[in-house]
Amino acid sequence: MNKVEMIGSGIKLLRKQKNMTLADVAEATGFSISYLSKIERNQGSITIDAVAKICSAFDMDIIEFLRMDFGKDKLLVRRDERKVILNKEGIIKYELVTNGHLKKLKGLIVTLWPDNNSKNFARVAQPHTTDELAFILEGEMILVTVDKYGKTTQNLLRPGDSYYVYAGEKHALKCHGDKPCRSLWSYISPPCFSEDDPTQH
Repeated sequence: MNKVEMIGSGIKLLRKQKNMTLADVAEATGFSISYLSKIERNQGSITIDAVAKICSAFDMDIIEFLRMDFGKDKLLVRRDERKVILNKEGIIKYELVTNGHLKKLKGLIVTLWPDNNSKNFARVAQPHTTDELAFILEGEMILVTVDKYGKTTQNLLRPGDSYYVYAGEKHALKCHGDKPCRSLWSYISPPCFSEDDPTQH
């Protein structure tokens, strides 16, 4: 299953999980029913902006959707086999360190590059549906979180530091200093597939 097929299959599964019709998604996104149907049947191309708009209809952050990983299960993932789900060259990269949709525990490596000329954050994430744990592998990161009460917290994280992000919290990431920052994030995957359905394996 290629990347486009995984996206189409994932959109269809999430739409059904949320009890939405194609007409519901079309109304929320402005896309035609025929276009959405083609996407779900892996018969059309789709841009990252279109994926983001569809994710918004599901009340889901695009990174949360992409990291769900609808591909085939693998126990061993070599360094050069990691699936890159976001890559803004010289700014930020997300790589999955787990592979497959049946895994309950998942992880990804986030690489941030220094940008001394910008005050903007490399990534501002919408609230996710599951808790996350970040562990800094190398470099330094500024992590800002906003809890459900609107309280903002900013922390400077160094190698060996960890930070727990509760489900529902917005968070933003930025490299600190003049060296790239790499961090490992682990999270529980939202339920999407039935493990008892052999057609999903």
